[in-house]
Amino acid sequence: MPDIRDGENMELELHCVRLQNGGEAAVTGKPERSGKGVIYPVKVSGRDMLLKWYTNPPEDDFYENISNIIRNGAPSSQFIWPEYLTEKESDGSWGFVIGLPPHGFYDLGSFLLGRAKLSSFSKMLSAAMNLCNCFKQMHGEEGFCFSNLNDGSVLINPESGEVLISGGDNIVPEGSPFGVMPEARYMAPEIVSGTAVAPNKYSDRFSLAVILFILFFASHPFEGAKAVSRPYLTPGDSKKLYGSEAVFIFDPANDSNRPVRGIHQNVIRSWPSFPKVLKGTFIQEFGQNMLKTPQGRMSVRSWEDKIRETRDGLILCPNCGREMFADTAYGPTNCPSCAKPVDISKVLVMQDRRTVPLVLGKKIYFEGNVPEAEVVKDQEGNLLIRNLSSEPWYVETRSGKTKVVKTQGFMPVIEGLRITFKTNDTAVISKNY
Repeated sequence: MPDIRDGENMELELHCVRLQNGGEAAVTGKPERSGKGVIYPVKVSGRDMLLKWYTNPPEDDFYENISNIIRNGAPSSQFIWPEYLTEKESDGSWGFVIGLPPHGFYDLGSFLLGRAKLSSFSKMLSAAMNLCNCFKQMHGEEGFCFSNLNDGSVLINPESGEVLISGGDNIVPEGSPFGVMPEARYMAPEIVSGTAVAPNKYSDRFSLAVILFILFFASHPFEGAKAVSRPYLTPGDSKKLYGSEAVFIFDPANDSNRPVRGIHQNVIRSWPSFPKVLKGTFIQEFGQNMLKTPQGRMSVRSWEDKIRETRDGLILCPNCGREMFADTAYGPTNCPSCAKPVDISKVLVMQDRRTVPLVLGKKIYFEGNVPEAEVVKDQEGNLLIRNLSSEPWYVETRSGKTKVVKTQGFMPVIEGLRITFKTNDTAVISKNY
């Protein structure tokens, strides 16, 4: 095999790498460094793909893990998964081949640097739910965890909110030792500091919280004044900043790592726009107690509940049409864009635990990531709820009568009406203040 391992000096001529299945990957362009390896554009059977080549190959267990991952296949279509493993060279070096991300997706680094931006609060929340779903799929029957994460591990379409997990060499069975030492930025502090020797669901919960924070605020939760004071991080600096001395940028008990004006403008501008339920959750999950007590971190399903509660409060201002979060616990509110008052006097109380403001244009989600109801108006200006779901609703009036609302049908927004969306899934229209 031609020497393609010195990626910095590689000439642009075709090289071939032997694959375990007997095929070949033909190198077609310039390489780029990526963590502990080098990424090459390649063609396999006429298909454009990527080859990750390890210049200093990890232990044999890591090679076997990639082989098993390829054999078992991706958890779902939300994962860009290794598809081919190369044969080992005489010096022990090897690589694997993975598909290209589809057009329109950007990595986390692009969002942090302002090169990409989610198009709306609605898309942010969709992306957050999609990300949680990826983590649930990964933690499923196989019990995989992230052994490493970097800017390119999570890809997001800012127009649709779709999420893809890219990798495979960064995913191992829970409790397995690291094949490649992880980068610090997205990993749990106990891993960064070295007190934990293997990833698990608790370290993944921390990583999920970090990525969610980046989705909403386009900033890193631990990169504030402390990071600015160390523009060139040594390995020792990283162990402190993300590990033993990590401080959340909005830690209410420690202001030593606050965002710096002129540098961290994304989070400074956006933090006030989000509801207390979301901000409070990040303050809790990034507080010193959770940094030091991994077992107390919030589960993926609990994150989904918090994201649903946040999305329940997302409305369109009926005056200017801009997105805003309405806090139904505090009565009337004003739009932060046009400053005009917004009437949220009627709410939908779902299962006695979720409160959804009934404002024109409000889309209502039950459990999934697709709206199943929408608030509209009739010709007289009265508010109605349209059934966007695939099932009929059963509406009980105060007098005890039951009416059926078919798919694409409407019901009035009248206090006291009780709706059954599906078995044991009910809601009632209530007065908010």
